[in-house]
Amino acid sequence: MDQPRLPFGGKTMVFGGDFRQVLPVIRKGTRSQIVVASLRKSYIWESMTHLKLVRNMRAQSDPWFAGYLLQNKDGTEKTNSGGEIRLPNEVCVPYTGSDIDLDGLIDCIFPRLDENMSNTSYITSRAILSTRNDWVDMINMRMIGRFQGDQMVYHSFDSAVDDPHNYYPPEFLNTLTPNGLPPHILKLKIGCPIILLRNIDPVNGLCNGTRLVVCGFQRNSIDAEIVLGQHAGKRIFLPCIPLCPSDDEMKQFPVRLSFAMTVNKAQGQTIPNVGVYLPEPVFSHGQLYVALSRATARSNIKILAIPAIDGASKKKKNKNNKKKKQEENILTISDGIYTKNIVYKEAGTPPTLLATYCLHTPGCQEIRPNGSDNKGAQPLKTKQRNIKRRPKFPHIAVGK
Repeated sequence: MDQPRLPFGGKTMVFGGDFRQVLPVIRKGTRSQIVVASLRKSYIWESMTHLKLVRNMRAQSDPWFAGYLLQNKDGTEKTNSGGEIRLPNEVCVPYTGSDIDLDGLIDCIFPRLDENMSNTSYITSRAILSTRNDWVDMINMRMIGRFQGDQMVYHSFDSAVDDPHNYYPPEFLNTLTPNGLPPHILKLKIGCPIILLRNIDPVNGLCNGTRLVVCGFQRNSIDAEIVLGQHAGKRIFLPCIPLCPSDDEMKQFPVRLSFAMTVNKAQGQTIPNVGVYLPEPVFSHGQLYVALSRATARSNIKILAIPAIDGASKKKKNKNNKKKKQEENILTISDGIYTKNIVYKEAGTPPTLLATYCLHTPGCQEIRPNGSDNKGAQPLKTKQRNIKRRPKFPHIAVGK
């Protein structure tokens, strides 16, 4: 670093992202706290040059779908009196209020599963997304039950850190599944898809979010194959490692089944065939857009969402009205299915834009957004700012 008084030592740093997708997760955070945690509110934001991408390359084969996603992303889609948007009829799975609705969604996303269990491209080109871990776990358990073949069950070893009096017995710790951790009971079968939960070996493609397919089992390792990205086809052995989310320590393989995954986990991935399971509306900024935009066209996405009553989701506190509510829901399916779309407009960049950000220092040449070369580009004229104060928002990791 030749200029330690400048951000990043005077080096050019390039950041990429979309503020209309899921924002940083702040545990029990308010709307303002979540917005402030984003890079756009950092003290270095004004020192950046902002470049913008305008074309949805993932959905370019379906212009209508790309436009629909854009309206959802910007929060400009027409809403009803309850502030909810209408989902296209052609992407909705019929809702009847029974458990077979989820089976219908599974059959739409994983048709003829028994014939394609050994087809890696079939398994990894589809997934069901939901907003909560318990729903994701429920779908994964249902899917692994349908999967044929020998099953291996791995149990975690759980213990409490600094608990000499044994206030937290292992039986209690086994019932806990904190966010971002594998389950206590991990059931796997050969050919089933899994997703990595930790950065183990980034150089060889073993990063948080890497998708793999199980190829074999050992007592203390899992034989798997990377199926996506530049390391696709590489065979690896995953070890059982200690995981410490807080005051508890878990020793387990850092993977989960990925027939289904959370919307947050799916951010950044392209999934040709997507199912969206919404027994309750989304609860965070950008979740609906992220879920819908994983697909490449409207013909490749199916949504199972509990429909609204008269265009507005109204929860009734009286449990005796639950059956009546389901009957009313069924009657309103012909009017369309509505769901909530949460958009914090103060968190986003100007409409229709996906932003890439570059921090320039004098002497650096301009990076052009259209991919052309930099011949003839003039050095960016910006004032050098000697930043002596501490970051205004210390929770933003600057320079890492």
